[in-house]
Amino acid sequence: AARIGDRIELMPGMYKPVALRHVAGTLSRPLTICPFGYDAAIARLQKRHHRRSADVDATEPAPDVTERCLTAEERATFARCVVASPVACTEQQHGGGMPVISLDSCAHVRLRGLDIRRGAVGVAAAGCTDVRLEHCAVTCELPARSDGEPVVPEEVNDITATAPKVAQLIQSGGLPAGVTVVGYVTFVGLYVFFALFTLFLTAGLSDSDANKYLIETAATTVLVALLVQPVTAGAVATFSFANSV
Repeated sequence: AARIGDRIELMPGMYKPVALRHVAGTLSRPLTICPFGYDAAIARLQKRHHRRSADVDATEPAPDVTERCLTAEERATFARCVVASPVACTEQQHGGGMPVISLDSCAHVRLRGLDIRRGAVGVAAAGCTDVRLEHCAVTCELPARSDGEPVVPEEVNDITATAPKVAQLIQSGGLPAGVTVVGYVTFVGLYVFFALFTLFLTAGLSDSDANKYLIETAATTVLVALLVQPVTAGAVATFSFANSV
């Protein structure tokens, strides 16, 4: 079993989809999964970067290797580990919709240098804290799906996706905070609009008809809140569970 601070090095080869549940490291000692030779290759690249940065002729030094994607030549310096859905099990070339890597209730985990492909969703994270992919190549319809913080930052991963950019941001939890604020403001604005619109509709009615209309509207709203929304949430949860097993 993996323990805090462990580094799991994978030998080169093809790996089936992986599911990690309740795996955790610490902020200073994260659990790391990477190909064999990855650490030595990154150390060599960093040493080369420091030498170039010390060059007096370098007016604009290149970003550190930990802050950028790796080139194909740099990736070839360590073992190639491909995590993908089996070809025989794919559905419409997307692995039947199942994530290639599933992370459930994990904390302080780093997946580095992996080649993730042939899946509708590359990485799915639920209930996770401080889980990141670094120096990975992700070739999927949707790179990541997360219920919180993004797990596949673009600046340090080579991402090839067919899904629209907006869909990627929504699914990966990467929408900026301003979008949430705009959503809430829009919701409040619509609520006020419909309240005023209701007053406009009832302005020409008698008091008894207006009261009847308002009571029916309020009853319908309560019925939707108490019955329809929980049923919808239960159906969504059942669908999500069925697609996660």
